[in-house]
Amino acid sequence: MQLRKLPCRKLPSTILRLASLVLSAGIWSALRAEDQPPASHYWDLGVGWYGGDAGVEDTFSGLEDLDIARLDWLFITNPPPDKDTARKMNRYLAINPKLKFLVRIWPILGLGDCKENRHQATFLDYLYKEGVKGKLLQEATRQIHWVLDQTDKPENVLGFTFIEELPYHFSDDAVRSVDENELPWLLKKYQKQIETERGRPLKWDAEARKWWGGKFVQVLNEINQHIKKESGGKWVFVYLQTNHATLDYFPEGVDLRRGNLLPFHYADVIKPGVADGFFAFPNNEFVWKRYLNLATRNNWLFFSQLPHAGAYHLCSWEEALRLAETKVPQNLGYFFYTEGQDRRSIWTDDPNSPADDNFAWVSKRSHLRRFAAQKNIGMELLNRNLTPTLEMYYDVEKVQAGSYTDFNLVIRNVRDISWYPKTDQAVLRNVTLTIEFPSEYKLEPDVSAPATIKIGDLAPGQCTSAIWWPKPDATVPVSKDRPLRVTLAADNGPTVTRTWTEPKVLCPPVQVHEVRRSGERWFFPSFRIGSVDPILALECISDPVTNPSVMLDGPEDTSKVMWMGCLLKGQTLVIGPGRKAVLKDEKSPAGRDVSDRLGGRPVKISGSSLNGVSYEDADVASASSKLKITIDARQPDEAGK
Repeated sequence: MQLRKLPCRKLPSTILRLASLVLSAGIWSALRAEDQPPASHYWDLGVGWYGGDAGVEDTFSGLEDLDIARLDWLFITNPPPDKDTARKMNRYLAINPKLKFLVRIWPILGLGDCKENRHQATFLDYLYKEGVKGKLLQEATRQIHWVLDQTDKPENVLGFTFIEELPYHFSDDAVRSVDENELPWLLKKYQKQIETERGRPLKWDAEARKWWGGKFVQVLNEINQHIKKESGGKWVFVYLQTNHATLDYFPEGVDLRRGNLLPFHYADVIKPGVADGFFAFPNNEFVWKRYLNLATRNNWLFFSQLPHAGAYHLCSWEEALRLAETKVPQNLGYFFYTEGQDRRSIWTDDPNSPADDNFAWVSKRSHLRRFAAQKNIGMELLNRNLTPTLEMYYDVEKVQAGSYTDFNLVIRNVRDISWYPKTDQAVLRNVTLTIEFPSEYKLEPDVSAPATIKIGDLAPGQCTSAIWWPKPDATVPVSKDRPLRVTLAADNGPTVTRTWTEPKVLCPPVQVHEVRRSGERWFFPSFRIGSVDPILALECISDPVTNPSVMLDGPEDTSKVMWMGCLLKGQTLVIGPGRKAVLKDEKSPAGRDVSDRLGGRPVKISGSSLNGVSYEDADVASASSKLKITIDARQPDEAGK
């Protein structure tokens, strides 16, 4: 059969030109896409905090919810996420709806059987111990959803890390060992399974280390892939121990038998669907450049830690800060880390950290506040939330028409120099108070202050009081239908209004205050309480207390009492009334007389006033409350009731 020759037809030149243009445009677009810089995520996190506890949960550093909420983000660490985690997050979000979170999950607790790792699962338990893998992933799921399902703003949770400072907590110290002939304890535990799998005797040589790296990568990737999936695609970060090095920093063929070498590359554990980036550390410029090279060459995201203690970095404080704030598209931000005792008298200390505020844990709060203020972080939020407190004391439960009655207001400026770098920033300017009584209560100018009074400036931490003497023209108590309202206005703060609907609000005659350090000061309002010689009870609840003293200053008197001795945990010193001191403990529950060690003169509560209370001792600050001080201002005939 003869094949018919098909005619060859030319395509119109217009079509050819169009095709050429389309092809050129595609190539040009591809080239342009390659040349485009990566999308910038610089400071998507900003400046954050390591921890999670504040308020009632924070029994060590005394952080308030506002300390955390003022920041850009929070790295949630201890404890592992549980039913209380979202509750805390929601408290902070109520103050700052823009607050972001990274969450460290810790699903290995109680899944191991070795005391060497505090009974936490290791990656070899995950591989070789029946049930561990399933339980670990199940616990990871639970912790992820404790956060995402219960928080008011799950979109503010940007990412997760699987524990921290890997391989530790999830392995032994095998990579630190350089001894080929001595197996680390975790390898010994699973020696039989490993030898069966590898088909040779186990020796901690280069081949075994390569195998170790492969297995660690396998397990870490499986866990991170699980986190990625369960979190709905949130960022996942690899958090390695910063004083270890991966193979990225060495030439090919490096001898693996060297200490602190992690026998894998970052690219083995950072890949699509598994992890998005890593944790970095501004140790010095040399170390930091290694992290920057990894991030910029591979377009991997990273966050870092800025340690305040000079002992934790190999460069000056100013240099560490500069490095952590390096402007590259992959730098998400850092968390500020302090342990309170940050001055170590070395050249890397922060020169602005005061030497007299350098106590372990106790100074964490002041160091965080000072740093945040210096960096101007959350100052607008502070000004909106650090509003003066208003406490009113009165009793109109059985008010009689035509009888004057007193209403006592205590005003406290909660702004103090711990929040603001300059004292004048904490002053409330031109404060004005306006009180609104039920319509039946009348103010007479020759008897009472007017409804609106100007009290001027309130110094940082200052507490003052105001009193009104209205006369009701009917027997009508304060109630929900007839509320009492006070409004405070200041030139440099938000207007504050508080309303009372109770017929009676009395000062408690017995008041308790816990102290952590010498120099603490607070106030004892005694409105509608008569002048009295109070009974002081000093209960030691943690660290020993040496030579404790309490001073009371009121309009009638200023007095100070000191006990010369050392109170130990479990002991209670009862002082008063008058020059009397009794020491109670296990050996002497009823107490023994120690009045001979009492100095100063008996303290006194001035009635119907605002009494200042100051505490001093001869000790350094404690990491938690060390003394519970109870002031009992009941009248003698009421004290036994």
